[in-house]
Amino acid sequence: MIHTLSRSLAALVMAIFAGGFASVRVLAEDERPDLKIELVGLPLSGTQREVQVKITNVSVWWSDETRLLVVPSPATAGSPLDRVVENLDPGQSSTFRYTLAVACDGREVRIRAEVSAGKNYEGVPESGDLLRNNVAEGVACPAQAQPAAPQLQEGDPGSFLVFPTFDLPEPQPAPKPGAAPQLRDEAPGSLLEFPTFELPEGQPAQVGASAEDERPDLKVELLGLPLTGTRREVQIEITNVSVWWADKTKLRVETTPPSAGAVLNPDVENLDPGQSATFRYTLAVACDGREVRIRAEVSAGKNYEGVPESGDLLKNNVAEGVACPARSQPPPKP
Repeated sequence: MIHTLSRSLAALVMAIFAGGFASVRVLAEDERPDLKIELVGLPLSGTQREVQVKITNVSVWWSDETRLLVVPSPATAGSPLDRVVENLDPGQSSTFRYTLAVACDGREVRIRAEVSAGKNYEGVPESGDLLRNNVAEGVACPAQAQPAAPQLQEGDPGSFLVFPTFDLPEPQPAPKPGAAPQLRDEAPGSLLEFPTFELPEGQPAQVGASAEDERPDLKVELLGLPLTGTRREVQIEITNVSVWWADKTKLRVETTPPSAGAVLNPDVENLDPGQSATFRYTLAVACDGREVRIRAEVSAGKNYEGVPESGDLLKNNVAEGVACPARSQPPPKP
């Protein structure tokens, strides 16, 4: 009887443990990461050769280490890039740079970037629809269109030149030796009249006029908020979302109350169109139930002529959010 009860109890315990492990695995199946890859700043222009490849974990679940593969087409445009992508928290991004062998020369060059499936804490990978944004393709160098030969039609302005005609005088007997030729007024051939044209007066050069319309546009974002558990690190991403280059700027990050962390005030290096820079801000302590807000501001970006952002372009230079939400207090006991 005792042996029978022992065997029954052991079987029950094993069933409970097996059910628990199965529940953990089932839970992990629904908590997969979702990696998104983007090619930033395409197509390239001028002498640019660098492509930005941005990988973001757009889910609310942590992603383990993965790999990135970037391949150009044709193969002569550059060597393949194969890099390790470190683990990514929810909302966190990682940016890589791929450089073509030569600048665009009128021939089409395509870029394909792929990140391997992200895995969660249980090693369960992305699958199905989650893999749709793991690949990005784009044209780094567009093919240069060949100009069409001009087709001139008879009678079109510029299709041919029309010269004036003149009535030549009737042949005259040769003048006597030593006598000067006498031309009569209004006689045909006595003078040639050329048309006159009025040239426009010179206009002053508009120095810097184009630079006013070619300002950069910097956007600052706070990633991965609110913090959970023992996490203390906030990601601050600054992106040049315009098509114009931005000179070096400054970033200022601060929290409230002041005891939540020191002020961060680093330099932001110049940013090409579409390029991003990511900074990390660490709270003094982990969230403890009191609300902590964070504010990040990047100074106005300036273009190649030193013309800064202004007006609506400054609206996305500031980002604010709640790093630690306040813990709700239980209602007082009656």
